[in-house]
Amino acid sequence: MVDETRYLIDFDNSVVIDRTQTMSRKARRTKKSASEIVLELENQLNNINAYVADSRKIIPDLKFVIESVQSNQVRLTYLIRLITSLSELGNINVKKLFSDSDPLNELQQTYRNIIVWALDSWVPENKRESVLEKVYENTH
Repeated sequence: MVDETRYLIDFDNSVVIDRTQTMSRKARRTKKSASEIVLELENQLNNINAYVADSRKIIPDLKFVIESVQSNQVRLTYLIRLITSLSELGNINVKKLFSDSDPLNELQQTYRNIIVWALDSWVPENKRESVLEKVYENTH
């Protein structure tokens, strides 16, 4: 989305996620004149963990998107991409997703909970193993 729209949303504030490693999490590159949509995009993209940690926001958003996909095959492909992204962001090995052998920190537990929600809510039981295999292939 950013690659396609960054210079069309706000010409004066086009560096929505162009952060350097030396910038703090709260550092911004946008000006006070930035539009509300630019500020919200910057906030969401630069604070993804806060968004994911708030199940009041992420679960309804994911549900809305998943429900809008009409084709079961396309929905399954989307879920594979979603779970791949969540496992990479949370640094979670999907092979160990349901084991207690590796204790998860609080952030990893948050990502794990959303992955489990997606699997339990949207992936048919007979497809779970193949979905997790594809996620594992995507992350290794």
